[in-house]
Amino acid sequence: FKYEWCELMNHCQNMITLTNQNKTKDVNISLQMPKEPYLLYTDPLRLQQIIINLLNNALKFTPEGGTVTVGCKKTASALEISVADTGVRMDEETQEKIFGKYYQNDTTSLTKGNGIGLSIVRRIVELCCGSIAVESQPGYGSTFTVTLPC
Repeated sequence: FKYEWCELMNHCQNMITLTNQNKTKDVNISLQMPKEPYLLYTDPLRLQQIIINLLNNALKFTPEGGTVTVGCKKTASALEISVADTGVRMDEETQEKIFGKYYQNDTTSLTKGNGIGLSIVRRIVELCCGSIAVESQPGYGSTFTVTLPC
């Protein structure tokens, strides 16, 4: 890890721009975060790996015309970065297994991957002394939330 100060809003916007350039379907990606700058002491490359991976996963499971939202909020002791989609809902069993190595919930043939992306994200987050969680509800898609200490 190579830590440095990173302005979070610009960093997130750059990742959304990159993802928009490479996406292959019509899914709206937006950023919801306070307008004031927020400096985070982190490894920008690792933060990029986390967010790009979550964005790519959200795109995989969100149908045409859906939305993906990157959000950020600061609490008293942590920074929460979320990626929410309007895609396929995960059942509770899948939510419990989703961060395991090589786990895939490919019940449809619409998605491809090797099942290591979320386990890599979880490991990077843990090495930053943070945590990651998923919430999924019928009709609302899924939200992945990364919590990093400030």
